[in-house]
Amino acid sequence: MKRLLPVLLAVFAIPAMGQKSKPGLRTIVQNQLRTESTVNYSFSQSTATYTSLTGATDINGGTVWDDPDVRIEIPFTFWLNGITPDSLDFYFSFGSSLGAYDYSNLNLMGIISPFETDVIDRGTVGGTTQSTIQYKVDGTAPNRILKIEWKNVGNYDEWDNLGTTNDFANFQVWLYETTNKVEYRFGSSTINNPQFWFYGAPGAPVGIGNLDGFGDLSDAHFLRGAPANPMMVDSLDYLTGFPASGTVYTFSQLTVGLDEDQVVDLQVYPNPASDRVQVQSEMPISEFRIVDISGREVLSGEVVNSTIELPSLSSGAYLLQLGHQGKW
Repeated sequence: MKRLLPVLLAVFAIPAMGQKSKPGLRTIVQNQLRTESTVNYSFSQSTATYTSLTGATDINGGTVWDDPDVRIEIPFTFWLNGITPDSLDFYFSFGSSLGAYDYSNLNLMGIISPFETDVIDRGTVGGTTQSTIQYKVDGTAPNRILKIEWKNVGNYDEWDNLGTTNDFANFQVWLYETTNKVEYRFGSSTINNPQFWFYGAPGAPVGIGNLDGFGDLSDAHFLRGAPANPMMVDSLDYLTGFPASGTVYTFSQLTVGLDEDQVVDLQVYPNPASDRVQVQSEMPISEFRIVDISGREVLSGEVVNSTIELPSLSSGAYLLQLGHQGKW
């Protein structure tokens, strides 16, 4: 039995008009890449005032740290890229990416990469902690959010090469119960030494994916381009800097899950379309999202009288996601 989600997908068209390594650590590298053709997530970008977590648990207990080896249990059922992890592990990489494990199947690990780099406590220089990795759960079931924050973290290579920890970054990961959204939120940063943070790449990898027991990356959904306007691609890629404070990146589920014997009658017409499409389905539909071929959400709203209005969309092919009462 496959996971049942009240989600329907359709494809329609708009016609044309007139690095450093440490022993025992793993990081994402290009020669381990195996891409998949199916886009399971849409990507959207927004802005929100960055607020540091309060009342959160410090995973390092107030001590100076580097390469934390800590496990955070996910307190609710969470679906990530085809697996259902029960915990998040920091030992996977350099402290800034998370390995998401289902301990009943250790052959596949989800990757949550808000900003893949080698972070360190800025207090390493003086011996008194200045940086925190902390987490908390907000909300009540079935709408809880697991939040993890990297607060005022420095960079290992700056300390290793210069003996300083002047550069810093702040960012968070939010995992949403029920909707299974993965969200990255960015705060203030000062990165004057990008060669230490990015290892010769234009920026850091930001996205999600899976890693199997052979180190192969699959089901990759990473961001490419300028942090102010990136696009999602189905391979390992990089931003060209650190996102501005207040930037929010959201990866929303698009995967269809149906009982193996269940067939849903769905019609979307006309196709190609110009200004609107009609939707007919045996399942209730009240909401829609439209995603372009790069995975970026370009339009969303309510389905009114089985009709979706399409104002000012450029010509091209689009993925239409249909849901009901907030369930996708």
